[in-house]
Amino acid sequence: MAWLFGEDAMALPLTPPLDPADAVAWGDGLVPEQISSITNESVCITYYRDAAKAPSLYVDDARTAQDARTAQDMQAAQSAAERVAYTVSLVLDMRYGCGGKIWPAANVLGAYIASMPARSACGAAMETHPWRGKTVVELGSGTGLLGFFVAKIGCLCETWITDQEPMLPLMEQNKRRNADTMLDPCHIAELDWGAPLRCVPEKPDVLLLADCVYREEAFQPLVDTMHAMATPATEILLCYHKRRKADKRFFALLKRHFSYSHVEDDDLERRRVYNRNGTFLYKVTLLGQGAL
Repeated sequence: MAWLFGEDAMALPLTPPLDPADAVAWGDGLVPEQISSITNESVCITYYRDAAKAPSLYVDDARTAQDARTAQDMQAAQSAAERVAYTVSLVLDMRYGCGGKIWPAANVLGAYIASMPARSACGAAMETHPWRGKTVVELGSGTGLLGFFVAKIGCLCETWITDQEPMLPLMEQNKRRNADTMLDPCHIAELDWGAPLRCVPEKPDVLLLADCVYREEAFQPLVDTMHAMATPATEILLCYHKRRKADKRFFALLKRHFSYSHVEDDDLERRRVYNRNGTFLYKVTLLGQGAL
């Protein structure tokens, strides 16, 4: 296999600042080498139901294209209950924006979602999956990775992946690559944080955010959108990769409307590794009116 970032998904390097002007001191005070821009790079990532198994991420080049096609063919032939691994094929392209690649938080959140049946009473029975029949919306979807993956679980949920208009063509391209193996509907919609909600459920059952905390000027619009879409019953999973001290402002804004706590039921060793690398997974809950 030709690995994209390291030996496996948990070996991903720390994400550098998105803009050199935003850089803070790292270790010896030097900003780490920037990851080179990615253009039209084909990759595959596989998430596993086994909570102890790290996601596999590899370049879908000529040497591995047949393996990728075989995995997709096998997946297409499996029922939801038979699937123990979920392979998503993607084109990565940062010409559309910084969401055009896979960031560390998506790997952490995806692995957590994949192992949900193992942590719940449902096991392989999708009839009792925690998200069965629910509406799921992802904010800042980028490539569409998490939404396509959720649609492959087969728990009869309905998913919306959202981002700004420049990202939509890449998401459409990636949807076509995965259409044959998605068991549930996955919709693509434009959504600018802080703008009125259009073409997405106003109050979804589940709200997903992976690596959305990166631009200080977007902190308040992001919180505003979360607040507009949430109820106290909404399940919100926010996976965050620590980059700079300014990130504290986002959490200060978040606390005006939400409480949040670390996810405690992930695989302990995996959690230790991704926390050490600066990635954190939170459950977020809208405060009741009496708490504001």
